Amino acid sequence: MSELRDQLEEEVDQLRTLRDELNVQLHLAGQEARDQWDRLERGWHHIEGKAKQIGEASDDVAHEVRETLHVLADQLRGGYERIKSLL
Repeated sequence: MSELRDQLEEEVDQLRTLRDELNVQLHLAGQEARDQWDRLERGWHHIEGKAKQIGEASDDVAHEVRETLHVLADQLRGGYERIKSLL
């Protein structure tokens, strides 16, 4: 009976260790995702402002704004995909 109890305790200890490690990893992944989200939100607000400028700008300026908007959108898309992979 003692051997069975020792084996069970060892298995529970291994599970506890694995659980604790995963809990830390999940917390860190969550924090990293939140940090990335905050950075992306600043970019999102910038894109929204640039999009409004297109309607108010001349054709030359609108073209430049559209190019900038495209680059920022690509960066945001990549960031969103990184966050999605963390979750």
